[in-house]
Amino acid sequence: MLLGRMESPNRVTFYDPIQEAIDQELVRRKSEFTSNHQLSIFVGTWNVNAKAPGLEKLSPWIDPRQEGEPAPDIFAFGFQEIVDLSAQQV
Repeated sequence: MLLGRMESPNRVTFYDPIQEAIDQELVRRKSEFTSNHQLSIFVGTWNVNAKAPGLEKLSPWIDPRQEGEPAPDIFAFGFQEIVDLSAQQV
């Protein structure tokens, strides 16, 4: 009950005056430590399928820009199944 994890639909809410004061001060001073910039992000995932490196060219996928387009500010890649697959790993 003290953790707010009850079976009933009524949740327990604790009032924390210190945290509320901190939150208010952070909101008041946010211009001191934040800034806004427009960014472009390239995000991609690739299922390697446990293939050995070098069997497929990743260059077109990693940098799919058309000629003259600016590069993204952030690249984020996710790879799946980089290890050899065995019966247990499947």
